Amino acid sequence: MATEQLAARLRSRTPWDLVIDRVAEPSPAAGEVRIRTEAVGLCGSDVHAVRADAGYEWVPENVVLGHEVVGVVDAVGEGVDAALVGRRVVPIAIDGCGDCAVCRAGQANRCLERNCMGMHFDGGLAESFVFPAGRLHVLTEQSLDARLAALIEPTAVAHQALRGIATVFDSNAAGLEPLRGIELCVSGPGAVGLLAGCAALVAGANVTISGPPSGAESRMAAALALGMRADASGREFDAWLDASGAGAALRGALPRVRRGGVIGVPAIFAAEVALDLNAIVRGQLTLRGSYAYTREDFAAAERIVGERVDALRGIVEEFTIAETETALRAAADATVVKPVVVFPA
Repeated sequence: MATEQLAARLRSRTPWDLVIDRVAEPSPAAGEVRIRTEAVGLCGSDVHAVRADAGYEWVPENVVLGHEVVGVVDAVGEGVDAALVGRRVVPIAIDGCGDCAVCRAGQANRCLERNCMGMHFDGGLAESFVFPAGRLHVLTEQSLDARLAALIEPTAVAHQALRGIATVFDSNAAGLEPLRGIELCVSGPGAVGLLAGCAALVAGANVTISGPPSGAESRMAAALALGMRADASGREFDAWLDASGAGAALRGALPRVRRGGVIGVPAIFAAEVALDLNAIVRGQLTLRGSYAYTREDFAAAERIVGERVDALRGIVEEFTIAETETALRAAADATVVKPVVVFPA
């Protein structure tokens, strides 16, 4: 008789039709590993999928959610190095085909065939799951708190966006060194905004956080606790990162970025945003979109989380798998900063 386990899945495309039920424990096929889940962060994409928001119609029914995952490899399929068993890993949730020109150039986040675990195929919001062995970041620091290790994937998203900003200041830069000493504003004190601000602080930038006038007090407090400063009207910036997904925030950045500056945008917007293109032209601004990450971002993300462990504990709110819907509703209402589903050891 097959072993069963708990998993959180979308039963249908009806809004909030999320179920926690028992499914068969998977076995790894050739080229795969099985990962015993330790913790899963929940984000805005999960909320969009559960609410069946516009732009997420492609998410299939019955898919198991979860892409911000950390766990321990407990079995390997044929052709996979058995030395991975017992290693703590973070799946590279969004990845390309591996064969096309952009993938071979190390830019899999631009691949036309890229996919995301927990969206295109079953994710990690289960007691265990199977995953391609070639899409793993093996943690350098194996003892990192699982609740914080679940922040590595969204920190990789933030790091990729900051790398895009950094290259505008120095096209030859491989990391975030060009951010040292610059004035950066981050709009949107959600998880990606806070993690981007944290990464920029580690890189030596001066970081200001900008948020809505009300309704995000706990998130703004978390930003200040991480070392960011509150926005002051009229202050100008060398660069701006919009993680809010709000058109008003992006429009508001244009007159506050110095000439020749850059606006990085890792956020996803629910509707089209009208921008003053004349302000972009006359200000000689660079508007740079950013999506997902490359593999190099994961090593940097692990270092950033490891350097700010004590501060980052304050943004995590712990839930059980049975409380997944509660956690998602709290994320949707912005009553928690970063919900993380933790599994018992």
